[in-house]
Amino acid sequence: MTRKDSKGLTLIELLVVMAIIALLSSFIMVSLLNARDRARDSAVIKTLSQVRLTGQMIFVESGNYNNANNLLCVSNKLNASNINHPELNDIANRVKVYNGNTDPLCYISAAGDAFCVRSPLNQVGYFCTDSTGQATTLKTTCDATAECK
Repeated sequence: MTRKDSKGLTLIELLVVMAIIALLSSFIMVSLLNARDRARDSAVIKTLSQVRLTGQMIFVESGNYNNANNLLCVSNKLNASNINHPELNDIANRVKVYNGNTDPLCYISAAGDAFCVRSPLNQVGYFCTDSTGQATTLKTTCDATAECK
């Protein structure tokens, strides 16, 4: 029995090609999702770095971070209702957009002379920035001591 020469693909060959395409597209999708999370984390870091500048302005204006009329933090969150610095509301809202709707934590020392702000990242861990100038993903604890540890 001789086989006729056909000009098309067999069903098995077609299924193999489709499986290879599906496998390659799944690798691409995973890569794109990771790139999106890295971009969001970068946006959180960039946005929270602006808190340091706002904190410095508040300290220059008030002499500390917990002046009743010019608070940086309220209830362990950025003071979104600070009328002297409406950018705090913008910063808090942007961070929530990028990190999955979680408010950044904000602490002021008891003396009012130090602060730290921390937010979760999408890929892994947290980003922490404080009044000493630290801005890191390595030291991710921010508490009542108002320092990234």
